[in-house]
Amino acid sequence: MQFTVVFDIKYNLGDGSFSIRYHPAPYWLHGDKGIPNSKLSSGPTYTRGSLKPLLVHAKLNDETLDSRKVIVIIQKAGYGGSECLNNLIQDLRAENFDPITIGMD
Repeated sequence: MQFTVVFDIKYNLGDGSFSIRYHPAPYWLHGDKGIPNSKLSSGPTYTRGSLKPLLVHAKLNDETLDSRKVIVIIQKAGYGGSECLNNLIQDLRAENFDPITIGMD
């Protein structure tokens, strides 16, 4: 699996979508550009605590967000597994986000 996370960003602040890709370890992308210092683990899985660098780098906070709702799009192709998804959802909830998951076949 691979994941795209879409934050409810204020209308004039641009694109609130970020992806997790595995090459070979997971890291955050915004569009086709990697987020600096966003390698999420030294192994092949998304680990808890890996959301914080994205929130800081992209300045995703009360000033830039319209709400705490977030959509997680799950694409079946890719190297992430259910453990990665569970860790991502737990990270989002720990940061007071309200995640909604959508699966794509």
